[in-house]
Amino acid sequence: LQVSKANGITTVTGRFPTLLEAGIVHEVSINATVGGAAQGQTFAVNVNNYSVLPEGSRGALTGDSKPGFIGTFSMVSSWQPLDVSNVHGNIASVAEQQLSGVLEDETGLGYYNEASTNFSEWVVNPVELDGVINWFEQAFENDAVLNFPNDEEWPVLSELGAPRLEGVVAEITTYLELEAGYHQLGLYSEGGHKVTATHSPDGPVLSLYDSEKNEDSVPTYYGRSQIFDIVAPRDGLYPIRILWFQSEPNQETGLMLEFYTVKDRALHLVNDVSNPKSIRAFQSAGEVQDVTPEIVISSDGANVTLEWIGMLQMSNQVDGPWEDVADDSQSPRIWSTTEAPMGYARAVAP
Repeated sequence: LQVSKANGITTVTGRFPTLLEAGIVHEVSINATVGGAAQGQTFAVNVNNYSVLPEGSRGALTGDSKPGFIGTFSMVSSWQPLDVSNVHGNIASVAEQQLSGVLEDETGLGYYNEASTNFSEWVVNPVELDGVINWFEQAFENDAVLNFPNDEEWPVLSELGAPRLEGVVAEITTYLELEAGYHQLGLYSEGGHKVTATHSPDGPVLSLYDSEKNEDSVPTYYGRSQIFDIVAPRDGLYPIRILWFQSEPNQETGLMLEFYTVKDRALHLVNDVSNPKSIRAFQSAGEVQDVTPEIVISSDGANVTLEWIGMLQMSNQVDGPWEDVADDSQSPRIWSTTEAPMGYARAVAP
């Protein structure tokens, strides 16, 4: 545990040694001596279902990592020869087939992707997207004024000149810069989705909402938030893939999509550079160069030298609690034998 006090408020911060079991209520008790009197308080902590991101998928920020997302868009609407507008049925597995171009009409002919300029065969063209995902089909006329202001038109799709958007399937990939620990992500729309860890359609599913079990599930009656919980085992850039789909608007005046996180009881658009609480997103990531923690202490006359690789932690007790002191960019540290701090030191992976 770490305890700090500022402006008359005492803050206690700690981390459980293992992940808590999901779907149940846990109790956390804090006991302290205040003004010479013993006080205690027990708190109930409800742990939602969560997914642990694969640590092996973790990447690192490089000089070539551009902020933002990679988007791939497809649309099969009533513009098609057989006047269809919902070939994917708002079902994730069929939406995957539409995106890959393997669906055929009742005559055995393939569809063409209206989000491309090639009408003779199925083509998808990934595009780089900076900024945030706060898209609304009617943004050119007005602001939907949903969770976030300043809506933007859909990339690619808004340039088609279609009277309205229908039969849409979009793939959005990115690397989220996450601190180790628990995070909540959310999507707001009338549409369905499948979110996976890694950029593979077959990656671990983090969230799924479609019409496979109930054909009336998508589109929803007006836009709604779909929130899911994840845990990052270590700091790093984690690949995320969003498959989003919607046949047509329901009660909203156009297709919409917002991608955000929940922190400190507020919503924050992902990759909002104006918001310090926003999680950053990157189009690519480099390989993680993990380090093996090492620590060496030596003496030379009246001096004591501490050298380490990784994060230096110190404690007054051999079994902790441990507090981060400095990363290895500040190694070594040299003290005189009379000034050296008393306690225990160790190096851990950053």
